[in-house]
Amino acid sequence: MDAHATEDPFHDKEEDLVELTDGSTVKFCGSNKWSGSGGVTCNARVQFMVSRHHISEQNAKISVLENVKDGCKCIEDG
Repeated sequence: MDAHATEDPFHDKEEDLVELTDGSTVKFCGSNKWSGSGGVTCNARVQFMVSRHHISEQNAKISVLENVKDGCKCIEDG
C-alpha cells in the first residue's frame, strides 16, 4: 500500500483508473492526503471541486492528478 494511503475498502476498485490528458493512465488513491491541504483527502478535494466548480468527478480527478505532484496517485510497492 502507498505510504500516504490509509485503509480504504474502495482503494483497489478498477474505476479508480483515470486517463490523463496526455493519454497515460494512473490509479487515483482517494484516501491519500491532497498535498495542497492540511489533511484533506484526495476524495474530499475532488468532491469540493465537483460542488464548487460544477465539473464531473472524472474531470476533477484528472485535475487533481495533473496539478498535484504524485499526492493522489497510487504508487505500487516493489
